[in-house]
Parts: sequence; structure tokens; C-alpha cells
Amino acid sequence: MENEPSKKLLGEIQRREGEVVRVYLYRPDGQASLDLRIWYRNDNGEMRPTRKGLRVYAELIPQLKAAVDRAMGEIYLDSGEGEGEVLGSGEKKNDKNLEPESKVEVEDDDLPF
Repeated sequence: MENEPSKKLLGEIQRREGEVVRVYLYRPDGQASLDLRIWYRNDNGEMRPTRKGLRVYAELIPQLKAAVDRAMGEIYLDSGEGEGEVLGSGEKKNDKNLEPESKVEVEDDDLPF
């Protein structure tokens, strides 16, 4: 799975000791998508994928990016220099409610985050 020609590793995010989230560009049968999946280190020291993950098809990636951008705006107060102050858990910016424009396919009910 890791070295399949239809998959290209784009990034890896440390989740906790022995676990990472890997972000792949996935192209089965020519249809592009992003695959975000938790990988863990097994007893032999090898990294193995779990069933916990998310696949986002290419046409939905702009919507995912917009949602992440909105989340960043909610989490950080812009200081004008790109790095802002992190909002506390009880603080909330006044903003309109934003409904998702469409659904993203979830492969496992137990999401990694």
C-alpha cells in the first residue's frame, strides 16, 4: 500500500507516540482523491495503516480547504503577521453559522481526531 504507484505521500503529521497521520494523493482508476489515514508502529517496528481515516475526492478538496481555513480563522486571531493569538476553549468569534456545502466520505466511524 505504501509504495503503490497510484499513491503519492504528500505529508506526515505526528499524532502521538508510535502514530502518525499520513496524507496521500490517491489515484485508483484515474480518479484523484486525498487519503488521510492513521498509521501505527507494530510490534516488529513496521508502520502499518489502520482503518481509521478519511478519503476526500478531488472535487471536494476546495471545500475541505475552505473549511480548514475557516477553522484556522476561529482558532487564531490574526495579528497581521500570519501568526495570531490562539483562542481559548471558552472563547468564540462572532461569525455566521456556516453549513457544509456537501458531505465528505468517511471510511470509519471512529475518526482519528
